[in-house]
Amino acid sequence: MTADLVRGPVVEGELVDDEEQGAGTTVATSDSAAAAVLAALEQGAEEHIAASRPHKTKVSYANDWALWCEFHGWLAERTGTKLPLTVVTKGTMVSFTV
Repeated sequence: MTADLVRGPVVEGELVDDEEQGAGTTVATSDSAAAAVLAALEQGAEEHIAASRPHKTKVSYANDWALWCEFHGWLAERTGTKLPLTVVTKGTMVSFTV
């Protein structure tokens, strides 16, 4: 990203559950300037990842993420509680890797 960032007002926001957001969708904000910044950051991240990771690494990461999602589904079946995919604790990591 070559554009200079300009400091603006602080914008309130909230985390969005991965499944609520879905792939390729935008996060709803009450501020169009914040939405534009988020969109630019998302695009810059996608371009950076695409350019900086070898194909095999990207495939491996995608496979790891799929397993993590499967683990969360398995955990939800057993506990009756679906955790957000971004919940990472010592317990979730040990359970996932054992």
